[in-house]
Amino acid sequence: MRVNADAWRIAIRVAEAFGSAGIEYAIGGALAFDVWGYPRGTLDVDVSVFVPTERFEEVCRALEGAGACVERDACRSQLKELSYFEAVVDEIRVDVFFPDWELYDWAYERRKRVDVEDLSSGITVLSVEDTLLFKLLFFRGKDKVDIESLMRVQLHNLDLAYIRKALRDLFRDEERTAWFESLVREVFGPGEAPPPGT
Repeated sequence: MRVNADAWRIAIRVAEAFGSAGIEYAIGGALAFDVWGYPRGTLDVDVSVFVPTERFEEVCRALEGAGACVERDACRSQLKELSYFEAVVDEIRVDVFFPDWELYDWAYERRKRVDVEDLSSGITVLSVEDTLLFKLLFFRGKDKVDIESLMRVQLHNLDLAYIRKALRDLFRDEERTAWFESLVREVFGPGEAPPPGT
């Protein structure tokens, strides 16, 4: 878990600060990919906070406790427009996402606590399935590459029924669903892919 040593160092500080402040969170993005077996380089930290935007000030204070530079007005404007804001800790960008969609409710219930060598209490990350689903939300070329790579690593551990349910009930997007089902068939191989509905 040390491909992204600098980003992990900051993620651990942020996790400790949020834990002390009683702010529920989960690390996502490239660091979640590290956890689930597909390390790739990153220069930032993605973290979802499972609190309402009314607790913006608490989140900012916790980040400052972790050493972050938080420009309140700019962050507040960014949060209002995009449902996330950017802070900086030791030149590492920290993207803080607030829940603005039902997928966050689902993801909150499925977060995973994992061990890291520098944090005795562990750190909370998005589940592998939710890591993939948030990538499907963005659906850029690089996201598709990440999804395919992670699926090949986690092939027999994925809860495909959960991902398919999210695509059906939350995304409701034919293009994403068709692309994902094509990928499932490709990754599993001919005749081996669990059919839709399973």
